[in-house]
Amino acid sequence: MKRYLIIGSGPAGAKAAESLRKLDGEGKISVVTDERYPYYRREHLGRLISGDESEEDLFEKGRDFYKKIAADFIEGKVVKVSSGKNEVTLVDGRTLGYDSLLIASGGKPIILPCPGIELGGVSTFYTLDDARRVSTLAREAKNVAIIGGGTIAMKIIPYLRKVGANASVVEKANRLCPDILDDKASKIVEQKLKTEGTRVWLNSEVAEFQGANGRVRTLVLKNGEKLPCDMAIMTIGIRPSIEFLKDSEVKTDRGVIVDEYLRTNVSNIFAAGDVVQAFDAVLLELRLHPSWSYAEEQGEIAAYNMAGFERETKAVISLFSMAVYDIDIVAAGITRSEDEFEELSVAYLKQDIYRKFLLQDNRLIGALIVGRKLNRPLLKQQIRQTILSKNALYARKTDLLKEDFNFHSLFEPDV
Repeated sequence: MKRYLIIGSGPAGAKAAESLRKLDGEGKISVVTDERYPYYRREHLGRLISGDESEEDLFEKGRDFYKKIAADFIEGKVVKVSSGKNEVTLVDGRTLGYDSLLIASGGKPIILPCPGIELGGVSTFYTLDDARRVSTLAREAKNVAIIGGGTIAMKIIPYLRKVGANASVVEKANRLCPDILDDKASKIVEQKLKTEGTRVWLNSEVAEFQGANGRVRTLVLKNGEKLPCDMAIMTIGIRPSIEFLKDSEVKTDRGVIVDEYLRTNVSNIFAAGDVVQAFDAVLLELRLHPSWSYAEEQGEIAAYNMAGFERETKAVISLFSMAVYDIDIVAAGITRSEDEFEELSVAYLKQDIYRKFLLQDNRLIGALIVGRKLNRPLLKQQIRQTILSKNALYARKTDLLKEDFNFHSLFEPDV
């Protein structure tokens, strides 16, 4: 009987466990995580703030998911991987053996090192415990400061406003979601946030948190301005959780280095999800690609390879979608223009409409689409397929700017 061990119970780990059971009805499957909970829908945590979803709604596979697939759920923090012994060590000294190991440990929130970070009311927003804490505080807080204007911030601000909290977002860069959006797209989102009552501070950094009686009360910016703050939420980024691999033989950089089979440099150790540093088909370099859909996709593929059924992973590119209130955003590949790229774009900022496509040698390498009532899952799929095809586009490429554009027509010759 083969022993499968999975580190992490997020989308990659849960999908891998589910797939392994289908592939191997007799193998021993163990999932170890430093959270108390089995798989839950982390990307829906913001809905707890407003009550749009209950905790039970988050456990879409059920709290007994691992029991149903005859997998062991182990609460514990992995501190060491000993590939020579085929075992991992937990912080309490326990060891777990394996024949095939999957690293799907996800990420950890980046904590801003500044005075006052230890005050009550200062929190990250990544785990269910974080969401519980923030949901309770949000109903009491009058003024909430969100540190970092990235995707997590954009997802939770509407829910904070829904429960009546005054929200301010503080972003170090000169635009929101700086790794994804360009200036025009950011402006649309910024205008929407302001219209809905959120204050936006760009080009701004936190100097310290000040408090009274152990609770945060004021956020001080480096320019000296002070913002009233009953609660502060850190959303400045996520870093792959790979510290336990420090003294192992597994090769890492910013994340875990894998090949096209999601195998590390150690033959029976695989990785999937946000920890993976995989080859980007557009940038032609190893990159992190944090994405719920990629994590599930990679979890399934990793399971096949762990079980001995060789299967290559699909090519990856930067891929992202999000809704901010009623504004939909889809981004793929390269989204910021450079001199060597051909740009096709149209912008109606007052109508919250923006479409930009980047081409190189007449091939699509990136897209950024902002609008309302977009079919985001379909657009992501179509744009990814178009970019990865690397086919030269025909003269009708300017039709990309039409809202009802059919991507399949890009590969049909003009007649």
